[in-house]
Amino acid sequence: MVHQEYFDILRENPLPFQRYVSRGDMPDEVDICEPRKDVEEAILEAIELVRIDSTPRIVPVLGEAGMGKTHLYWALKEKEKTHNFIAVYVPSPPNPLRTILHLYTCLMDVAGTTLMENAANRLLETYGSNEKKSFLSVFGRRKKEFSVHQTYSGVASDIVKVLLIYATNFALRNIAERWLLSETLDEEDLEKLGVRSILDDDETCFAALKILLDNADKVVLFYFDEMETPLRIWGEEAERQILETIKKLYNELKNCCFIITSLPETWEQLTRIMDASLSSRMELPAYLKPFSINDIKKFYVEHMKLYWEQFNLALPDDPHFPLKEEEFENIYEVTKGNPRGVIKQLRRKLKEKLKIEEEEREEKEEIKVTPVILVDSLCLAMSHVAETMGLTASLKIAYSYRIGEKQQQLAALMEISKNSNKAVVGFEIPNIKNWDKSGGVAAYYALKRLENAVVSNLMDKGVLVVPRGTSGEKYTRLLEKMKEKIILIEINQKEAKEIISEKNEISKRATRIAERILEDIKKEFLQK
Repeated sequence: MVHQEYFDILRENPLPFQRYVSRGDMPDEVDICEPRKDVEEAILEAIELVRIDSTPRIVPVLGEAGMGKTHLYWALKEKEKTHNFIAVYVPSPPNPLRTILHLYTCLMDVAGTTLMENAANRLLETYGSNEKKSFLSVFGRRKKEFSVHQTYSGVASDIVKVLLIYATNFALRNIAERWLLSETLDEEDLEKLGVRSILDDDETCFAALKILLDNADKVVLFYFDEMETPLRIWGEEAERQILETIKKLYNELKNCCFIITSLPETWEQLTRIMDASLSSRMELPAYLKPFSINDIKKFYVEHMKLYWEQFNLALPDDPHFPLKEEEFENIYEVTKGNPRGVIKQLRRKLKEKLKIEEEEREEKEEIKVTPVILVDSLCLAMSHVAETMGLTASLKIAYSYRIGEKQQQLAALMEISKNSNKAVVGFEIPNIKNWDKSGGVAAYYALKRLENAVVSNLMDKGVLVVPRGTSGEKYTRLLEKMKEKIILIEINQKEAKEIISEKNEISKRATRIAERILEDIKKEFLQK
């Protein structure tokens, strides 16, 4: 496989490994699970224990900066369905005094509708089992007051009331939902619901949390990330307030599990700040492990595979290209396996490889035949000949587009027009090394890319450049199917070199090919 094309992609596009910091609102593309295996097992075990007895668990997760604490959240998120829980990311609260409101907001953003429907249906079963029809009648008439079981009083009775309205009164369902999502309602809407309180204070939010979790059919996993942030920004007193809130949640809620992530050195400070009762309630800390050399290799290969796929390229013959074995060992020595450090080093290594390749490329006197250079030379000739024929040509090299969710790319796309008539022509060249041999499978995939563009109505005609004598059952069958839409150009190694422009001059062979293509296009599309 020709490595030059891969270097061209790296040189002409943003390098991979751009993002080396995980974010709670954006999953990472690649996941290496081995280093966090023990942590994941500890968390899943805690979730299972909560499921058995409904009693909350608190699992501290410790790791140095860049060890994957935030990434762990997304790894757990992937296991929600198989292990029947709901993961909720809880970043550092904007105000330590409003931690419960912050937690409630995070929960409702992730699973608000699910929890509301579960709670509403269960409450309706409890209070409407014998007199369900009368309940529906009451809500149908929008009666403001009705009795609620003595279990719920004060602000809790308002929450139950709104949940029951949510479950039974279609006309008020939207307003009830907005109230439960702690959105601001005007006096008229509050009057319709028959409540005076709003979900904007810790007492009401806590009551809502308790009711929703009491009636949840899944364990809710609250993922408190970067617990060192409040300590760093506001100091010990603010951190103590947040820890006291977590203790209150632990003591009074059901069906939930708390993950607290922290730097190891910060965790020592936190254990000194928290009281003994909270400390005693916690599971033993679980520690994230660094990447091994094999983990680094696997991470690199998986990441690069996604990168090459963006440009419709298969994985190189050597999946570690352009890096060598000893370079992965060097990265491990420098970073000690810290994932964030690994990402930075991989990006640095790729930059170094590009610089060396660029220097070597400039030293070569002979022009190397590559798909990129062939397309550039041919399209340059097309533009020049189009002008001499009185045609207008607009060119886009390495044109990217999408079919559904999949990224596609053509070597080039050119719009050729005269007066009000126009035609769009796509160009494809197989990724091959020797033009004296059949293009084989590479030619088939180049033709397949043209077919995709035709089916997507992206172009009217395709130009396929392949070695003379290219054959193969799949290729031949597809070529026959596409013969009305394809202009086939067959060349050998010598002719391929003759096409390539030298010193900004357009070669005679490229000119002749361009004239042939444009005459076909003009005859078929531009003389109507």
